[in-house]
Amino acid sequence: MTTEPRLFPTRPLRGVKAAYIRQAGCPSSVAITVSDFEPWEQGVEFEVADTSGVPGRPAEWVSELHEAFGSGVREELA
Repeated sequence: MTTEPRLFPTRPLRGVKAAYIRQAGCPSSVAITVSDFEPWEQGVEFEVADTSGVPGRPAEWVSELHEAFGSGVREELA
């Protein structure tokens, strides 16, 4: 086991995919994300681009999911 601090990669990471799929019946829950990460010279800063969309769902609902995704990534990066 290493005791060295974990550093953010020094190169951009593009197209990082994550999926959450809960198939317990109908309707099932599915979330699929594709993210790009880039190094930042002054530390880690995380921004969420507002390019998400969920067909047939209201904007308020999509906004809530968008905010939850950003919070979760920030927690993991911390």
